[in-house]
Amino acid sequence: MTKLFIVTTIAPALRGHRDVPISWYVSKRARPSRRSCPKLIAGYDAAPKYLRLYAKGAVEELFTSEEAETFVAYLHSQYGAAAERTEIKEIQLPIPANTIGLGAIPDGGPVDCLLVAENPCWTLPFEVCGHYDTRWSEPMDEIDMGALQS
Repeated sequence: MTKLFIVTTIAPALRGHRDVPISWYVSKRARPSRRSCPKLIAGYDAAPKYLRLYAKGAVEELFTSEEAETFVAYLHSQYGAAAERTEIKEIQLPIPANTIGLGAIPDGGPVDCLLVAENPCWTLPFEVCGHYDTRWSEPMDEIDMGALQS
């Protein structure tokens, strides 16, 4: 069976908060992945069309092993210690039919998305976004913020 992965980074500081989890996902590929949804999504054929579309989007956002390794190497080369706490984890397949991808979650404010593919150093053959939510992370005080900027 196909193996697919998620990549998560715990950012030491992001948007005035400490230890913010960033869930990375593939937002665009040069070529569609052509993944077999009935094999990767439990109950795919019996699910209503709108659920199938959301679940298919969630499957498309997942990394292959090669994509995950390549992306993590990029994070380490560009962000160094800030990307130190990054992990690749295989997900259990099939996923439930009522799963939505991170790209389907509205963002703005404390729930937002990092567009790393907009970095001028980006050379990977796929685009990645990072979903985060600072509402669950500890705010940093001004002393902490100043230490980070020094």
